[in-house]
Amino acid sequence: MTQIQAPTFDEILQVCDFAESRIETIEHDAKYGDCDPLSEWEASCLGKVWNWVKLLQKATPEDHVRLANDTLNSSGLDVASMVTVSTGHISEDTAKNLEANVADLGAYSKGEYGWLIYAGDDRKSTDPSLQACIAYAQSLGCVWLCLDRDGAVVESLPQYDW
Repeated sequence: MTQIQAPTFDEILQVCDFAESRIETIEHDAKYGDCDPLSEWEASCLGKVWNWVKLLQKATPEDHVRLANDTLNSSGLDVASMVTVSTGHISEDTAKNLEANVADLGAYSKGEYGWLIYAGDDRKSTDPSLQACIAYAQSLGCVWLCLDRDGAVVESLPQYDW
């Protein structure tokens, strides 16, 4: 299968701008009977694309993950996504508990690098720092949480120095 290269926002905006200019020409020509007027469907399509692009320009990384997950899930395939965040988002006590009770917590050790934790099925943890990370994964539509020492630091999550 050929790899599809996504257009940039600037390219999409250029296409929308071109389409809007073309629509203005059509509306002008239709006013004088030189062509058929723009259909409601055509105007609606352009409006939706404009709104979509404007929203995407303001989207957070989390919004992009949600959009990607929605797209993957609409494929009909069983796709399970994962978000990777820093182990610095859990307390040292939580890390020790994870290491000692990996099997009981539905987690998989990555050795010195961290853990993979199942976050699907409305999973909850009684540990506040772990629950914050699980809730973050769930808010993105991810069913797996990867806690990795080199993972991303997320500003909205608590941070621990250990």
